[in-house]
Amino acid sequence: MRKRLTHSRRPLRPRRLRDRWTIQRATGAGIVCGLAALLVSIAYGSWADALLYPYAALLAATLFCGLSILWITLMDMRARERGIQVRPIRMFDVVAALAIAAPSAYALWRVWPSLNL
Repeated sequence: MRKRLTHSRRPLRPRRLRDRWTIQRATGAGIVCGLAALLVSIAYGSWADALLYPYAALLAATLFCGLSILWITLMDMRARERGIQVRPIRMFDVVAALAIAAPSAYALWRVWPSLNL
């Protein structure tokens, strides 16, 4: 029979936001924000004035998620030298980050002059 984890044996929960923001969470949030931005972009043609800032905010959030995946991956590669088995996983993370960040960066670059900031 397996011992039940008591309070003293449970692993500690990460306290800082930096420790809780993982590649998996950034990927999920980036995909959700990217899909939401895609849906908003469909309606953007009809209601451009009303949807300009929400669309730009969704693009910025998607870009942040993609760049944070790249940052976490690079910090992990720098901190822990792993074997050859982990390289395909890290390359998948880099490709996923670029797939999330590149389209949102391009769309944000196209929308930026309209923001008048």
